Amino acid sequence: MSNTNIQVNSDNTDSLINNNNLLHVSSQLIQNFDKINIKEIEPTTKNINKNIFEGDLIMVVDELVDFIFKELNEGKNGEPLKQKFLNYINNRMIISQEIYNWLLNNQCNSNSIYLLGCFYYNGIGTVSNKIMAINLYHKAAELENIVAQLVLTDIYFFGKGVDKNYYMAFKLSKKLAERGHACGTNNLAFCYEKGIGTDIDKQKAFELYKKVADSGNSTGICNLGWCYYNGIGTEINKQKAFELYQKAAILKNDVAQYNLTLLYENGDGIEKNVDQAIYWCEKSAEQGNNDAQNKLKVLKCYYLTMTNTQFNSDNTDLLIVNNNLLHVSSQHIQNFDKINIKEIEPTTKNINKNIFEGDLIKVVDELVDFIFKELDEGKNEVLVKQNFLNYINNRMIISQEIYNWLLNNQCNSNSIYLLGCFYYNGIGTASNKSKAINLYHKAAELENIVAQLVLTDLYFFGKDVDKDYNITFELSKKLAEGGHARGMINLAVCYEKGIGTDIDEQKAFELYQKVADSGNSTGICNLGWCYYNGIGIDVNTNMAFKFFQKAADLGNSDGVNSLGSYYYGIGTDISKQMAYELYQMAANLENDLAQYNLALMYENGDGIKKDINQAIYWYKKSAEQENEDAQCKLKVLLKK
Repeated sequence: MSNTNIQVNSDNTDSLINNNNLLHVSSQLIQNFDKINIKEIEPTTKNINKNIFEGDLIMVVDELVDFIFKELNEGKNGEPLKQKFLNYINNRMIISQEIYNWLLNNQCNSNSIYLLGCFYYNGIGTVSNKIMAINLYHKAAELENIVAQLVLTDIYFFGKGVDKNYYMAFKLSKKLAERGHACGTNNLAFCYEKGIGTDIDKQKAFELYKKVADSGNSTGICNLGWCYYNGIGTEINKQKAFELYQKAAILKNDVAQYNLTLLYENGDGIEKNVDQAIYWCEKSAEQGNNDAQNKLKVLKCYYLTMTNTQFNSDNTDLLIVNNNLLHVSSQHIQNFDKINIKEIEPTTKNINKNIFEGDLIKVVDELVDFIFKELDEGKNEVLVKQNFLNYINNRMIISQEIYNWLLNNQCNSNSIYLLGCFYYNGIGTASNKSKAINLYHKAAELENIVAQLVLTDLYFFGKDVDKDYNITFELSKKLAEGGHARGMINLAVCYEKGIGTDIDEQKAFELYQKVADSGNSTGICNLGWCYYNGIGIDVNTNMAFKFFQKAADLGNSDGVNSLGSYYYGIGTDISKQMAYELYQMAANLENDLAQYNLALMYENGDGIKKDINQAIYWYKKSAEQENEDAQCKLKVLLKK
């Protein structure tokens, strides 16, 4: 801790366990996150084949990027966009391999950089390489390429090829909005509405949607209708919502057309009219709106039922519709997110289906997958337990049923570890820490990574066992030798702090460097602290700032917190406002150090208006994660 009492993680041995990546907040998939209508990129007018004939491939590249922008502008993404892009190329008899080869040697502007990334991302003219693609997208985005910034917003929001990163989605949206782009303003409004990378501010969301709507943007108009329908930042006004949906629907906004369908179908705020519902549903479905396509089957079934006085098994239209409905209903529950490691094979079946079929082995593997992901993101014991319980409850899994099955099915390291987890946390049974730790050891001996990570934590902090830095070091070394990034980071901390071994700052630096080179955000952040404190390398505050920024851009909450501390005054021109904003972002990502720092600023009125209630709120949040400084501060404030 620095003299200012602002918490960073340079000297905090808790960083062994508490190296936080981005907390992946759960969020509903909102269709057409961005569908815009702006003039930032003017379409070319020359025929693309003529450009090729003349050898002016720069014009071809610009035209292809124009096309992608237009599709993104209409809310197209994913496979539909890829297919339309390929059709666009093929219809103009463009050889994708020729464009790809030219792009390799002509990274002359942001469009060519972005398009090469697009080819890598989608495997056009080459094998797919998402890492290379995203690096190129970032490079183009740094050159203020709007399409690259839009694509990255989408990628980080939905976690396409990368971990979900709401901080980056918010940051990119804010940047585009500040430059006056309707797309960015729409996205920024959405972030404020849902609390994506920032605090929820529905009034600000409403104002931003209105600003875009007033410019004639169909997505802004549709979203403003959504605000009036749900009372987001304004009073509920369904008549106004209907008028706005209708206006956007006429402008061919498929979401507005679908929303209009629902209003007509249900007579919600207007007179019920199934014919109008079908009309607008067809319009939306024709544009590829999946919800509209599914709804259309329901409406047609309803129409056939209402208009046919007699029908039997020969009524093939109705039979097809009913069969389609059955298929649709079976797809309602999506598979859960999985991780990609060799030690724990991800399951593919829905967890409730597994229970129904009695295939609880798959359920166990999926639950262990979830815990691994939580630990791998550096979340502490309190957060992991709470998130695990929420994960179970949200999926209507009966913990008692899992526990009973585990008692009689200790068939592999995952089931052994999970039974230990249930005993440790008192899930489905009374808590029994001794039995839990024995099971963790048994699973760890079978090379279960999750058990090894948990034991590393227990022996480092002395949780229900005597502290044993030798075991901490040996487990970290074993995981590191297996090539696991988390193990290498833990081992680096051991060498840096002399935990279970002699201090070797050079070796610590090399390990952090190795992990950082792999793109691991925690390794990048820790490398920044090496440069800041001169750990195994000469002090270089510029390099430290660079790595903090890079880790923050990857959504690492410790990186965001460290960057905040940098702006607070530990290494750059002081900007308390910037420090406050960064602490706020990291605090929202459940970073206990940032929560403490934010509370401290509120308590002292340091750069912001003094607010003891807010200070108590954030100290409490940090204290709940076992931050000892926050616990002490909270006791003092509550006694006043």
